Amino acid sequence: MSDLQEINDLVQYARSFKNDNPDKFYQIWELIELCIDEIEQGGSPTHEIELCKESIKQLEEDESEN
Repeated sequence: MSDLQEINDLVQYARSFKNDNPDKFYQIWELIELCIDEIEQGGSPTHEIELCKESIKQLEEDESEN
C-alpha cells in the first residue's frame, strides 16, 4: 500500500469518527496534521499513521466514558 493510500485511509477513518463526534473535529484535525508533519520530517508513514489512529481511538474511548 502506498503512503498516499495509507494517508487517505487514515482520513477516511478520521471522517467516520468525526461524523459521530463533530465536537472533536479540531482535535482530530490536529492529530492528522501532526501525523503528516512527522511523515514529511522523515518519520515512517506506517508508524505515524498507526500512532494517529491510536490517538483517535483514545479520543473515542474518552468520549464513551463521559
